Amino acid sequence: MAVYGIDFGTCYSCLAVAEEGKEIKVLPTRDNRGTLPSVVEFRLKKDGTPRVCDAAKRSITPTSRNVAAFLKSEMDQEASTLEYEVSQGERRHISPVEFAACIYRELYGYANTQRSNNQETTSRQAVITVPAVCSELQREKTKAAAEAAGLEVLKIINEPTAAAISYNIGVGETILVFDLGGGTHDVSIVQRRSENDYQVLASEGNPHLGGKLWDEKLVELTWQKAGLAFTPDVLSHPRLIEFESHKINLCQGDDVTFAFMDDTGIQHQVTIDLELFEDFTQQLVEKAIDVATRAVAKAKEHNSSLKIDRICMAGGTCHMNAIKRALTQAFPLTPVALTNPDGAIASGAAQLGLSLVQQGGNSQYDLRITERGHAYGIKVVNSQGQCEIENFIMRNDPLVIQSRTLRRYKPTTSNSWNLAVFENNIDLPAFAFKGQKPFFSADLTFDRTLLVSTPLDVSFQRDANGLVHITVMANGKKYNYDFATTAGSISDEILQRVQHLIQQMNATYEYV
Repeated sequence: MAVYGIDFGTCYSCLAVAEEGKEIKVLPTRDNRGTLPSVVEFRLKKDGTPRVCDAAKRSITPTSRNVAAFLKSEMDQEASTLEYEVSQGERRHISPVEFAACIYRELYGYANTQRSNNQETTSRQAVITVPAVCSELQREKTKAAAEAAGLEVLKIINEPTAAAISYNIGVGETILVFDLGGGTHDVSIVQRRSENDYQVLASEGNPHLGGKLWDEKLVELTWQKAGLAFTPDVLSHPRLIEFESHKINLCQGDDVTFAFMDDTGIQHQVTIDLELFEDFTQQLVEKAIDVATRAVAKAKEHNSSLKIDRICMAGGTCHMNAIKRALTQAFPLTPVALTNPDGAIASGAAQLGLSLVQQGGNSQYDLRITERGHAYGIKVVNSQGQCEIENFIMRNDPLVIQSRTLRRYKPTTSNSWNLAVFENNIDLPAFAFKGQKPFFSADLTFDRTLLVSTPLDVSFQRDANGLVHITVMANGKKYNYDFATTAGSISDEILQRVQHLIQQMNATYEYV
């Protein structure tokens, strides 16, 4: 029995395997590394076979227009922001689902091939991870991409929670998981209350803060040193991927000298020292630490004497010494652990996956956690006659919520009421409605005409699967509505494209 844990990252992705009676291990990529670049190159052959990961990254030039990267952050979009050349003379906006499916197929396809060659158990079962600040639509499409690639997704788990499992925190211990990856930043306060009982006390995050911003800053600093006019147009995906390697070299030493080509094709050479780079990116470090301090403050709202026993770091950007120094300064009494930042998330996901399979779908881990980092509200009219969104599920609420009764609502029409549910990340009981698009909507049509302003009693609960059950009582009659905290479907056109890509990859790479 083997189960995979997969961390699909903005810049790098990782796969770990868990087997009964064996240590969890991160499986090597084709280049014999623990992580592979989240990069896909299109337009390689007439049959449309993409080149993925290390091979795609090595092919990049500053003028590449067929290499896609950083699309994890666009998973809630129908199509990519940029156009990519998918065949000779054809450019289009690709779906991030296409991109993600290619990464997933390479991750577990190569793992299965190598394990089969070594006469080890192969698998298609996996727990996949997402950022804690990930929207429901991003979760849905990430899961859809994994399934389209051929995986059986046992569960979706938040990245900091997976890291907490991997770090094997002791019973009674409370840790701060500081997850700073390539594109997102999450911090969770996790407490292990008993042998298998993990509880997330608070989560905070920044969906736009990650290593990619440090890459952008290095490009900007380099342009300044070379005396070139810097504009956002300089920050093409190929250039950011190129400069990421310069950043890694820089953070491993005191200075780095490298050559680069500007947009006119002229070669330049610059020397950047580490101290200058750290000064130039100090504000990014401060933003990352601010997320951690907010998470601690939120956890202490219900327990002011709460003690953080240690800080566990996850995500490749944590390799930068400036991050660890800043954490030590912000939390001087709390030890900082940097054991396995690249593989911690995938390893924790694999550990959870094995537990799920062993227990027949019921994990030994009682993950009483906030698997959803968003609030949910309904549109109402307040006493001043203004439309507002009233949150009935707050951020950091437990996943499972027993029945709660909201205040009574009064419809403004006599025979129907539109129940509109809005996903948001606002920590307020209510806030102004400004034309937001609903996450879920249902028209309640009543059996008989009600008098205008007849009170409606609204209550709800959320189960362990993230399904929200809403009950509306009107004139003694009960109306039940359910909606899952998953959203949006993927078009048939995109699914067909994904299937074509996967078929071509299967034939070209001869995956097991």
